[in-house]
Amino acid sequence: MEDNNTITDRPLAISLFAIGAIMYYLSYFFRESSYKMFGSSTEIAPRICAGLIMFFSVILFIQSAKRDKKNKRETSRIIEEISRDKDVYIMFAITALYIFFFQRLGFLTSTFLYTIGAISITSRGKIKFYISLIIAFAIALTVYLFFAELLNVILPRGILI
Repeated sequence: MEDNNTITDRPLAISLFAIGAIMYYLSYFFRESSYKMFGSSTEIAPRICAGLIMFFSVILFIQSAKRDKKNKRETSRIIEEISRDKDVYIMFAITALYIFFFQRLGFLTSTFLYTIGAISITSRGKIKFYISLIIAFAIALTVYLFFAELLNVILPRGILI
């Protein structure tokens, strides 16, 4: 038997659907590969995964809606849940911005800005801003040196480097 404090899965379903749609859209930008699996091109596997994510998120949304229909305080609970989980949505937005600006600003700059945002959201103001700057710089530089210098991975260049 369900209690009235059950958290709805609608925001999760919507977020998963958005992730699937973004994955499907980004699959159009994949380069052609010389490796052909069963005569298909490189974007087939990500499109199948994205389609499955979107399909199952719709099922999750419908099941959540049916379950929430039974609950009398559905609207107030959803609003309360969204306000309680706003940090999750802010992190999702910051991550989407990081992905968007990754190629435009370059690895170091976008990672530095993303890390500052993530630290400020997760620490809830307990870490001073100048400490956040030092941590973000150290993380961005360390990861850059590890991938670019040690592993010889080509990272996007942008502003400042």
